[in-house]
Amino acid sequence: MYRIDNPHELAARVNAALRRASHEVSRKSRFEVLANQVRVSGKIGSYYQKQLAQEALKKLSPEIDVINELTVER
Repeated sequence: MYRIDNPHELAARVNAALRRASHEVSRKSRFEVLANQVRVSGKIGSYYQKQLAQEALKKLSPEIDVINELTVER
């Protein structure tokens, strides 16, 4: 974990974290960076993928609030 002060750097790290978490999550999600807050949304295939995304984003920095609005399609 590290401090991220630049919103563009944070956006790049969020994008990379979502790609590492799951290919489907990275393809089917959108995210928005506001100050030290990341909001991720979209429709994905499983609760497991939602959890993978959540945990990947939480690991970026303890200073970031993650708002997980991913929904699971059935």
